[in-house]
Parts: sequence; C-alpha cells; structure tokens
Amino acid sequence: MAKLVSSSATNRPASIRHAESAINIFKASASWRDMILLGVSVLALLAGLALSWGAHPLAARHCWSASALLLAVVLLIESAVRLWRREVGVDLIALLAMGGALALGQTLVAAVIAVMLAGGRALEAYAKRRAEQAIS
Repeated sequence: MAKLVSSSATNRPASIRHAESAINIFKASASWRDMILLGVSVLALLAGLALSWGAHPLAARHCWSASALLLAVVLLIESAVRLWRREVGVDLIALLAMGGALALGQTLVAAVIAVMLAGGRALEAYAKRRAEQAIS
C-alpha cells in the first residue's frame, strides 16, 4: 500500500528541502551563536582599548576590525537568506553601517556597532527563550 505523504513535501525539489533543513539547524543554534558573538565582540573591543592605551594602535585596529568583520560575515549570510525569502530587517542597515565604517577606516566605530548589534541579538534570543518557557 502506498504511503500517504503531504503534497507540499513532494512538490518541492530536494535542494529546497535541504536548504530548509539547514536553515532550521541554523535557527536552532542561533541563541548560542548570538551569545558567543556578543562575548567575542566585547572581548575584542576591550582588548583593542587596552592595546590602544598601551601604545599599540595598529594591533588595536586589527582587534576591532576582526570583530566587526566576523559579525559582518554572519550578518551577510543571514541577510542573504532573508533576502532570498523576501524579508528585510534592521540587520541589513547595521551591516551597511559596519561596512561603511570599515571602508572609511573607522575600526572602533565598526567594533562598537558590532557590540551593539550582538548585544541586541543576544537580548532578543534571551527574551525569546523566556517567552517560550513561560508559554510551555
């Protein structure tokens, strides 16, 4: 006897089903990823400030650039996925701001934007977890 399968699952190509499963895995690890990104961004900002005060401005700029680039890459991937699904978010504006700051050589500004964005994402993930716990 033939097994009944929903028509929506059979009509989609395998590549789309694989992409959807990858996105679901990506969403499941989002809260941990956001906390790690926040920690890395804050540590890089503080390390850069310490290096700047310790007469190592080039090393400070590298720390700030690295943290901003890390967050920019994550945002670029997420923004591409969202644009593919025809969703536009505020993260795209932050990505443009970080990219502009880096292009103009303002690495500290880019690092501060990265910390602000990572902090907002971590706070949002925390609030979502709390809301889900309160509902269930």
